[in-house]
Amino acid sequence: IASLLPEAGILDLGENRILGAEKKVASTPAEIRWHMIGHLQRNKARKALEIFSLIHSVDSERLLTRIDNVAAGTGRKAAVLLQVNISAEPQKHGVQPEAVAEILSNAAGLPHVEVQGLMGMGPFTAEPESCRPLFRTLRELRDEANIHSHYRTPLRELSMGMTNDFEVAIEE
Repeated sequence: IASLLPEAGILDLGENRILGAEKKVASTPAEIRWHMIGHLQRNKARKALEIFSLIHSVDSERLLTRIDNVAAGTGRKAAVLLQVNISAEPQKHGVQPEAVAEILSNAAGLPHVEVQGLMGMGPFTAEPESCRPLFRTLRELRDEANIHSHYRTPLRELSMGMTNDFEVAIEE
């Protein structure tokens, strides 16, 4: 079945963990682009850069700096999204919304990292509509960063929405 993915137009797949991705990457066609969507620890940044074409879950300046240092050794830029804790849940990772502008400004000085956008998760809820204000906040943070040129290039991507609330995320 994996060999049929490119024929069906499916070129991007996500994985929560490095271990799970290692096995899957080996069994999928080379044109598949893998995305890291789960929490990434700094000590696993090197392995993540070997496997993933985009890391959605960069949740601190320290991790950004670590990825920049690792990417410098590979001779390429690492594509990442800055994870924002839009739900303010203590168990969720991500930078605080009020820190986004400063972190993006600092990230602009990291030559081996390319911040392409923002990622955020709403709370798991039976009522997806309750996540709409959070997804709107993430979009507005992205738009504001672009208007005020907080980063060296425009942020194009928003990664938000899970199985239960992705329709609301897409609308926002």
